[in-house]
Amino acid sequence: MLSEITIQNVGVIDQAHLELGPGLTTITGETGAGKTMVLSGLGLLLGGRADASVVRLGAKEARVNGVFDLSAYRPEKVLTELDLELEADENEIIVNRTLSAQGRSRGRIQGLAQPISALAQLGQEFVTVHGQSDQIALKQAQVQRDLLDQYGGAKLETAKQKYREAWAQAVQAKRTLDEWQQNAAQYELEASALQQGLDLVNELAPKAGEEEELKTQIERLSNVHELSEHVQLAAGALRQPDLSPDASSLTQSAANALEKASGLDNSLSELASRAHQLSVQLADLADEVENYLDNLSADPEALSRAHARRAKLNRALAGRAADIPGLLAWAQEAAERLAAVGDTEGHTQKLTEQLHQAQENVWEAGCGLSQARAEAAQKLGEDVTAQLASLAMPNAQFTVALNETPKPKSHGLEDIVFNLQAHPHAPQRPLAQGASGGELSRVMLALEVALAQASGNLAGRTFIFDEVDSGVGGQAAIEVGRRLAQLAKTAQVIVVTHLPQVAAFADAHVKLEKTGNSTSLQLLDESQRAAELARMLSGEATPEAARAHGLELLKVAKMAQSKM
Repeated sequence: MLSEITIQNVGVIDQAHLELGPGLTTITGETGAGKTMVLSGLGLLLGGRADASVVRLGAKEARVNGVFDLSAYRPEKVLTELDLELEADENEIIVNRTLSAQGRSRGRIQGLAQPISALAQLGQEFVTVHGQSDQIALKQAQVQRDLLDQYGGAKLETAKQKYREAWAQAVQAKRTLDEWQQNAAQYELEASALQQGLDLVNELAPKAGEEEELKTQIERLSNVHELSEHVQLAAGALRQPDLSPDASSLTQSAANALEKASGLDNSLSELASRAHQLSVQLADLADEVENYLDNLSADPEALSRAHARRAKLNRALAGRAADIPGLLAWAQEAAERLAAVGDTEGHTQKLTEQLHQAQENVWEAGCGLSQARAEAAQKLGEDVTAQLASLAMPNAQFTVALNETPKPKSHGLEDIVFNLQAHPHAPQRPLAQGASGGELSRVMLALEVALAQASGNLAGRTFIFDEVDSGVGGQAAIEVGRRLAQLAKTAQVIVVTHLPQVAAFADAHVKLEKTGNSTSLQLLDESQRAAELARMLSGEATPEAARAHGLELLKVAKMAQSKM
């Protein structure tokens, strides 16, 4: 729960400090005293939107400090998510928020800088805030649906999540089919181009290294005569048919001479051996050169075939790859892509079947969600009706209708409508159409109590109500105060109110008092409470009749609380 709050330079509040305990705390004050600024300060502390206009005129920054007591409720999951390491016996979290006059906002938790979203995440674990705007929002269909889903708890949330997933899959399946159908003609053209390229590659059956082979072949066939001249000269130098001196015969003569000389000088044996080896190598070389020369001949047809082959390869490479290995890789990728886009009719059928299956899943998940909502709606109607009976609406009937929609929507198969029959002679009408301000206030409070009780253990939680009693008076106001006091038996409740009947039920009564340009917070004792209730009743200082009425209200409230 919120155990302390300090507000500095927020609107008309120069500096105010308030220590809060469990139970019901009411905040009252004259119009313009700064009740709105207290709520603005609380909003900043809880990670609300920052508006530089709330910074006190002439101040550099507004500052709000708060202390949350963890002794009754310790949100371990959020503490872990925010990386807040607390000792086992550490039962306080200190939160700070500053807002400069220029609009710069900063947040801290336990002295460490944190994003404002972290303050909001932590605040949501401890505090629930409701104001007059919530009563207006209560008329909205989405708000009513969200309240029902919240009331349904984990079971309904599971069904809701299943529906969300099914809906998202159906939306994606529809988008995929639409995109495919819009681009079907383009896919057909792409498939045709891929098939032509693959046909060409399959026909050519290119092999790695073939480009160099073709280049060599074309150069050789294009230069037969010049090659023949050079090779003939080489052949003649290596071996002469008419016994003229040539490289082979001269080398053999050198080898023979060295062999004879080695008989006289053994050191020449190695040279003689090398000369013999050279003679053999030259003879082999001469044989290979002569063989090349024998096979060298002009072949225009072979040259034409080589040129044609290279032209086809170049055509296949164009726009697809830089070389044959790249072309082979392209062919593999093209085959995979063709499998995806080639059969447009078959693929359309496949995507259509997937969409139909996704839509069936939506209906199945939607039926499960509708069933969970129907169960929650029945119980919520009963709970709120019971709460209204304790709020001076003993004959009211609150129901939750599930109106089936013509087709599934993102939120389910039905629209949620809150209906209220204020008394037996009144028609049951949607809350958005016929409820008065006072009725809305009590329905809002009844809903909040029902939701709070459905959530389980309320110890350590804080509920803040901003004039939730708007439009209520007389005995109904007393019943509102009684119900808030009952809620405060299990949770901390802070109420900003203008009704003395509600303030009379407070365990702690705080008055906002404006002096000059500043506002202070004062915790009232019993005598001061009676005076404040008198002021609220009469609008004057302390007329005797109003004071007596105030004392009577305190007496009534104490008697009611003793029976809770």
